[in-house]
Amino acid sequence: MHDTLTPNVLKVEFSRKVIQIRALVALGNNLIKNNPEKRYELMLVTAAGQISGSYCELYCSDDLACPCNDQEFDISKVDELANKVLIDAENELVNIKLVDNAEFIKLTNAKIVQGGQTTKVEQLNIYADQIIGFSLVEI
Repeated sequence: MHDTLTPNVLKVEFSRKVIQIRALVALGNNLIKNNPEKRYELMLVTAAGQISGSYCELYCSDDLACPCNDQEFDISKVDELANKVLIDAENELVNIKLVDNAEFIKLTNAKIVQGGQTTKVEQLNIYADQIIGFSLVEI
């Protein structure tokens, strides 16, 4: 993703969890490349339950080639809109401090299993600080 809409205040903040999850997705994509008949999805463990789904890069208006950008409604556009607000704030204020970087990952065709009940959603943003564990599972 080549996002030119990243505010300076976020350019110095990183989420190690998001970096690790993206690395796991890259490893999974490599597994698929070597074994095209296999498919994997991301499984996340949170305090509320287990969440699984297909990883999708966040919406980025600069990256028209992203396969997830062809949706009429993309829930991860909220990230780009929030970045625009922060860029405006940086232009008007000095020394902006964030409480956290609020970094999240996006899943498509997500399934949330909580206490024996399953909820399916087309798109789901999950804040990285809510993830306790993660893995790839074969589907």
